[in-house]
Amino acid sequence: HRRRESEVFTQIGSDAKNVVAQLEEFEEQRQQMEDKELQLQYLKAEQQRMQIAYEHAKTNAANAKQQASTMRKQIKDLENKAAAAGEMEELKNKLADLEATAREHENLELELAFYKAEKLRQDVKFDFKERTLKETKQENKELKETVKTEKDKVRRLSKQIE
Repeated sequence: HRRRESEVFTQIGSDAKNVVAQLEEFEEQRQQMEDKELQLQYLKAEQQRMQIAYEHAKTNAANAKQQASTMRKQIKDLENKAAAAGEMEELKNKLADLEATAREHENLELELAFYKAEKLRQDVKFDFKERTLKETKQENKELKETVKTEKDKVRRLSKQIE
């Protein structure tokens, strides 16, 4: 029996060695599996982090694009305002020139009105002198007639006296 026992013990020892080897192999595989699970969890977490970073970058890009669009509009508005300001300055200069021309025309109109009034005064003065001359000529004519008649009287009287 002892032999059998020793064979059994030997076989048990050998089986125990196999079991220990299998247990060690199992533990090693379990450890590898746990390592791989941890690595998988790490990769999943890294993927989530990358996804969040991607979404954040995408949102930032959309915001930057919107801001760029808004800034382009503002720049265009400012350029239009600058062009309008340049045009406004040009229009102000034209307005100042037109106002100066209007003042000159106003002065010319006043001068023209003065000359018209002066002409009218000269015409009135001329008409007055013309009428006065006519009246004076008429009076002179009448006086000549009167003088002539008086001379004739004086001649007749002087002839009569002689």
